[in-house]
Amino acid sequence: MKLLIAMDLNSSIEYSRLRKFVESLLYKFRDVDVTFLIDDGSILKLGNDEVFKVSDPDSFVELTKDLKSISTKKGNLRIGNIIRLKRELGRSILVLVSNRKVKNSDELILVYNGKKISALIGNNILHLNPTTSNNR
Repeated sequence: MKLLIAMDLNSSIEYSRLRKFVESLLYKFRDVDVTFLIDDGSILKLGNDEVFKVSDPDSFVELTKDLKSISTKKGNLRIGNIIRLKRELGRSILVLVSNRKVKNSDELILVYNGKKISALIGNNILHLNPTTSNNR
């Protein structure tokens, strides 16, 4: 199962949280690719490439810092382009890293907002992080 991360360059997630999140994904999946979303949801192309392999969390965060300067903030994030790319690549899991409001989708998308992972289906958001119980 190959994971695709869609990194919103306009999100304001702390770099330390982003680093820890990517580190945990690499530990669990080992093979993780990333694509970068700019402005209102366009996919960033470097040369002819839209998808890049994540080798380690530190280089991912540094690249994200460098690329943030080319993107200007818009309102809601449109995810049509990333859904198209997910289908073209045949990926089963898409994790969107963004704390901006996302326009609805007809597919299941996992969204990491810097604090928790939620599932987005249409306009419905389902929180996936387990709640802790005081009953032990």
